[in-house]
Amino acid sequence: MRTGIIVASVLALGLCGCRPAADGQGKAELVADVESIQPGVPFMAGLLITLPEGWHTYWLNPGDSGMAPELKWQLPDGFTTGPILWPAPKRFEDSSIVSFGYDRQVLLLQEIRPPADLAVDREYTFELGALWLVCRDTCESKTGRFVLTLRALAGPAVASARWRELFQRTRAEVPKHDPAWKFRAVADDKVLSLFAAPPRDVGSMLIARSAFFPSVPNLVEYGEGAWKRAGDEYRLGMKRISGGGPLPESLQGVLVPPGGQGVGAIEVDVALDLGGAKAYTRT
Repeated sequence: MRTGIIVASVLALGLCGCRPAADGQGKAELVADVESIQPGVPFMAGLLITLPEGWHTYWLNPGDSGMAPELKWQLPDGFTTGPILWPAPKRFEDSSIVSFGYDRQVLLLQEIRPPADLAVDREYTFELGALWLVCRDTCESKTGRFVLTLRALAGPAVASARWRELFQRTRAEVPKHDPAWKFRAVADDKVLSLFAAPPRDVGSMLIARSAFFPSVPNLVEYGEGAWKRAGDEYRLGMKRISGGGPLPESLQGVLVPPGGQGVGAIEVDVALDLGGAKAYTRT
């Protein structure tokens, strides 16, 4: 969990159909949910990181320590990408250090969009440069370049049987907007409060055991706060790191209910009411 000494490690080039780049701190590979592509039809691809027992990597907000993975594509002409679809993170603690991320395995998904006038019956090469951090007692920085080659066909894209289950599972782990949940957020000079009004069929015990992960770093302290009933809502008070510092226009993050409850991770993106902090500026 503690950052410790960061040692750069360059992983070998990963090629489609070849063995993944690997070392003693895990392996990484570039994977796609298709084996061929079709003009104008998006597909999904991403960096798959697999870690040994006891190691973890990081979410877009790494918490008190760490670094979010950085991905940079080099695409054929006319192709574009969507944003990284981050699966819901986990919480890791080491003494007073709290970090957010993933253990065992994580797939960082992105949508790849081919142009509608893409020439068929030819192969296209996709390159991904990646930088990520893996940690146990100390941390090591990993870098790698990965190459994926896919053929464009006139007919429908051929789905990847090998990676089908992985992509299905990862999509289910990506937080979703749920209009049945109502959120609001209020800040003063010391505390930022998230209020949640869940659907009627969601019990208080589920709320009490749910974790909130803010997307913006260095906004609040990451101690585990308790949800408290406030009328028809539940309130989570989070101590601001810099009481007089600037505030964003909205509070963004992920609400993660306990596993096995039939409720997936919920995307939170709500306007931030300055409340008692009206004298403080926005970012």
